[in-house]
Amino acid sequence: RDWSSDVCSSDLEDLVRYMARHRHHGPFEHVGLTFEVKIPMPQAVHFLRHRTGKFNQISARYTELPSEVYLPSRREIVSTSKTRKQGRDEENSRGVSEEWQAEQLAIMQEATTVAMSAYRKLLDNGVAPELARLVVPQGIYTVLVCTFDLRNLMHLISLRTAKDAQAETRAYADMLRMLAEQLFPVAAPALAKYTVDSIRLTRKQFVYLRKMGGKSLSETGLYSFSDGEESPAELMEFLA
Repeated sequence: RDWSSDVCSSDLEDLVRYMARHRHHGPFEHVGLTFEVKIPMPQAVHFLRHRTGKFNQISARYTELPSEVYLPSRREIVSTSKTRKQGRDEENSRGVSEEWQAEQLAIMQEATTVAMSAYRKLLDNGVAPELARLVVPQGIYTVLVCTFDLRNLMHLISLRTAKDAQAETRAYADMLRMLAEQLFPVAAPALAKYTVDSIRLTRKQFVYLRKMGGKSLSETGLYSFSDGEESPAELMEFLA
């Protein structure tokens, strides 16, 4: 049945936005898309973690892997973060010298060249592809065919575009969002508004914001507030 014949277009758009705003997500699970993506192996692993999707991956047992390997540009090579348990220290990346970056990139390039040369040599020597693939570098590209409903795709995008997500993964998630919003110009932006572009507050965080009322955090006296559930440090992270 063509439900659109019962209501005007603007009413349908309002209904879609209402459902997104009030987290009536069921209808969004009946809308989906299938896409093929060429992606470095670490980013493929990030995608495969989302068990609500359906995936097929090119098999290195039956297909010879391409020679294309992802390496960051020199400017993207930075040191490990000193404040986070994982990730790069993007905030202090300006203090890294170009010479140091070039040295690290050269190490990566050499290791990648040696690994891919070994892979090709093993294949030429008649070694089974499922064994020869064990030496390929981590940055090698693979191909995924993915199917997601719109709700769970936006959940993937919301996690993989977060500020603490790996930069390369964020780039792929940003492209997925663009694709979804082109295919579903009403539903995707509505859902993204209340998932990707929103934050969820606890009741206590909401109270904090009301107390602030435009004041700075130091003026509210909330620095010293803690009842064992949410520390001032957690509040600072929330307001960052």
